[in-house]
Amino acid sequence: MNQLLDMQTINGLKEILDDEFVELYVLFKSNSKLNIDKLISAGKENDQVTIKQVAHTMKGSFGNLGLSALFENMVNIENCLSNDEDADLDSLILNVEPLYHDTVQALIENGILTE
Repeated sequence: MNQLLDMQTINGLKEILDDEFVELYVLFKSNSKLNIDKLISAGKENDQVTIKQVAHTMKGSFGNLGLSALFENMVNIENCLSNDEDADLDSLILNVEPLYHDTVQALIENGILTE
């Protein structure tokens, strides 16, 4: 599995944002859960338009925050949609929630988030 966090990006954000740094990741934690639920629901309904929109939005956020594994998963979801690979798409969507929890845990272990 890819590493969960890009610490170079995260440390760069910490340097730039200073006091607002932790708030950014707290927002990630709350907002991402809503989008993940929306993505899973769209996957169950095979709503490819919503899947594409939500995956694209989250891909940008995850990439900017240095959340490598989640970013790569969104890239793979977009690629599956482009290549009509429905079987892979389902497993990638189902993998988002466990990846999210692993990423949050890694952020806690690295002192970026508190429980």
